[in-house]
Amino acid sequence: MSALAGKRVNKVGNVVDSHGEIYGRLVEGDPKKLAGKMCDKDGNVWSEGGNIIGRAELVPESERAGQKEGPFAGFDSPKVTKDGLVADSKGITIGRLIQGDGKQLYGKEVDEDGDVLDKNGNTIGRAERWEPEEKAKTHNPVAGRKVNREGNVVDEDGKYTRIVSNLHC
Repeated sequence: MSALAGKRVNKVGNVVDSHGEIYGRLVEGDPKKLAGKMCDKDGNVWSEGGNIIGRAELVPESERAGQKEGPFAGFDSPKVTKDGLVADSKGITIGRLIQGDGKQLYGKEVDEDGDVLDKNGNTIGRAERWEPEEKAKTHNPVAGRKVNREGNVVDEDGKYTRIVSNLHC
């Protein structure tokens, strides 16, 4: 049971370390109310006032492996952007808000399950995995062509090519 010491309860009732690895699970208490609270070596979950408000048990190591990861697992510090998108630490868009106001949630971290949490562990928004569509690049009919001395558009070999387009110079 000493493996539970110093670990915190997450919103689904698992007792996890700072990296999200599961060490135990609640057997007494409401996970939503106990989210963010700390366990002692005996599995007791304590309130800030010093009262035992829940109890957890150790999860066998054989059950720890292969836990389902959420949609934002493996991304480095996903956060809400000003426009309601979710970006990783490099600024790459990896998701979007589906609940909550982007302006109010700006800068808040998104957990691996897609929840935006306040400092007390309460869910204040929700995000989903999403990537913007790459815009199709239109092919410009004069791309790669040159203009010769006579003012004609020619290819790389200097051959005149008639180009019909609505380009205006």
